[in-house]
Amino acid sequence: MKKITTLLLLLLTVLTTLYSCSSPVVETDEKIDAKLRNTLKTKTDSVFEAVTTSNQKIYKAVASDDFYKHLQASIRNVVMPFRNGFFKPEFTVYKQYHVTTTRGEKIDIPSNKEGFTFSYVPDQTETYVSLLKVSSHQFDYLIALIYGNDNNQWKLYQMDLMFLGNFNQTVQNMYDTAKKKEADGYLLDAYVFASAANDCVREEHQNLTWNDKAAIEDYYKGLDEQVNDTYKFPIALNSIISKPTLLEIKAQVIYPETVPAIFYHTSISKEDTVALKRENVAIRAEVKKIFKGLNFNKSMVYRGRENLDGSGVVYDYIDKKEK
Repeated sequence: MKKITTLLLLLLTVLTTLYSCSSPVVETDEKIDAKLRNTLKTKTDSVFEAVTTSNQKIYKAVASDDFYKHLQASIRNVVMPFRNGFFKPEFTVYKQYHVTTTRGEKIDIPSNKEGFTFSYVPDQTETYVSLLKVSSHQFDYLIALIYGNDNNQWKLYQMDLMFLGNFNQTVQNMYDTAKKKEADGYLLDAYVFASAANDCVREEHQNLTWNDKAAIEDYYKGLDEQVNDTYKFPIALNSIISKPTLLEIKAQVIYPETVPAIFYHTSISKEDTVALKRENVAIRAEVKKIFKGLNFNKSMVYRGRENLDGSGVVYDYIDKKEK
């Protein structure tokens, strides 16, 4: 009986060990040990300096042997936007994960507040992920830095770039805003934000997936059908002498917000700025009568175009409202 009990205890220990090895232990942000966070902060600051200055010595000091061996391939898609001036040379720490798990098994880490799941395959049993938010004039991205603990030395194993959203608005933010706009009675405002969110989920990365992707796509599809049933584009404005035509409404990013952009066709020459301005004033007055689903107390963009397909820039006007 004693031998059976001992065997059962041994079996239970083995099963517990196996289970703990296969179940990732994930600590996030402030729940991570402060000393460890500070250690990785120093490395991350150095890595970002290397990204923005192409300092090879830094890479050699912080990178794993394999990362450094294939350095150009490892850093290209992150470094090139900085070299081309697309990103500002600054970052904020967006999310951090400290993970202990089985090496080589894919890990999925959901972030419910941010609305996405980050996934990766660890190179070591103990890894640390720093997601850094970087911005262009209009768009936000995440740089993922994945470190591994190799014999008590933290080394950089992976680096990647992922789309996050329009300036200061993630996909989840835009989706939530769309639903609120619809609830407030602004159908077209809801459509604009749903359209922006739907466009953004197409930028999905293999390491970052949006938790509500299917819901966003279905929501946009429903609003698109509703808008097309309510407003029959193109809409001729025959009451205006120049007879412009409203072509479409879509999302536009103007610093620092996403706003509706109304595209219209004009027959006036782009050289005649006085007539274009007069026409635009008339269009804005007519639009207020037609589009009851827009909140005209918010910023808006008007895009005059030479051709009915929306091409050929003729006149742009930003109706900027103070928040």
